[in-house]
Amino acid sequence: MIYRSNHQAHAQLASIMAGRLHLRDASPAVQSWARLPIDMKARRIIALPTREERRRATDALPETIRDAVRDRVIELWEKKYKKNV
Repeated sequence: MIYRSNHQAHAQLASIMAGRLHLRDASPAVQSWARLPIDMKARRIIALPTREERRRATDALPETIRDAVRDRVIELWEKKYKKNV
């Protein structure tokens, strides 16, 4: 039973990252689990050298996670550049 549950959670996460399942439709545990890959994508976007490249990278994300990644990019950007926010 544990294996089946873990397999289903992994399948949900894979579906979210592939754009087949919206983040808000996943179980709370999977939403929490998705925070790491979302954070990693946000950090890769921030590392891009130009605003245009960052926009293109964000627009290329699956719609299912785009808002979550954008929110994380903004949060990280403000931490880095607006220390008094």
